[in-house]
Amino acid sequence: MRETGLECVAHGSLGPKRVQKMLYEAKIFGDFFQKNRKIFFTFKSNKFSYNISKIVKTNVKLQKEIKASGFTVNYNVGTAKRNSSINDNVLDLSPTNCKKWQHRFKSLGYNTNKRNVDPPGAIVTKLIRIDNYKLVP
Repeated sequence: MRETGLECVAHGSLGPKRVQKMLYEAKIFGDFFQKNRKIFFTFKSNKFSYNISKIVKTNVKLQKEIKASGFTVNYNVGTAKRNSSINDNVLDLSPTNCKKWQHRFKSLGYNTNKRNVDPPGAIVTKLIRIDNYKLVP
């Protein structure tokens, strides 16, 4: 990267901050899928957002990791629309983004009978490979 003088394998819409954000979201939604696989795809987005936000709010270790990485969390629970001010520094747990992650997991072939969910890095790598998939929100 020119600004820092460091080499970087991704830039622009796939830059380090965007990829790191996707990794955190993949971890959060992947863990939620593991524990709720039978109902993961049937949750309505508002209820999904409420439940996943509650988990993140009560996980002190995860909150510390998120904060140490320079991120904040959008707990925009109960609001159907995504906050337009959300950027690469905000992990989005709004109903709209929860619905997107449900769709992403479906597109990756996860279902209630499938083996364990892949690690976050593998999830993001697979999402990037999907035709026409864009990391830009």
